[in-house]
Amino acid sequence: MNHAKHVIGVALALRLVERGWRLKQFPGTFFLELGDARLNPLELAFELGGEAMKWETKCEELGVAGQQVWLPSERVASGAV
Repeated sequence: MNHAKHVIGVALALRLVERGWRLKQFPGTFFLELGDARLNPLELAFELGGEAMKWETKCEELGVAGQQVWLPSERVASGAV
């Protein structure tokens, strides 16, 4: 189950980067940043686990609700990201 949560966190990170979030990394940690907002998508995946209602709410807050996170967008496929 932990592997699945990791994959979900990475997929979420990819969608957020496509939506303008910037990856920030320092020794031992990384996070995504958009304005004043900071988010570690891997930690988020482990915190929310399989609770669908919490995921739905969080995805709405992040502006990615209803989007396919498993398929690369055209920006990714073209190498723009």
